Amino acid sequence: MTFALNRAKKSVLAELRAKGHRPGEFSAREITELAEAYFAANMERLITEAAEVIATWPGFARWR
Repeated sequence: MTFALNRAKKSVLAELRAKGHRPGEFSAREITELAEAYFAANMERLITEAAEVIATWPGFARWR
């Protein structure tokens, strides 16, 4: 879940930059709220991607 939420936050920040905004123009709370909304809208895809990364990344091998 942490990985999926982090991906959502990175996507939100990329969208803000694409629209010409700087992340510093927003409070951490605003960015978190935007990321949570993005996560809710794209939950299935984000969780699937996170599970795939965890299943294939060598750094997680000892927990598999």
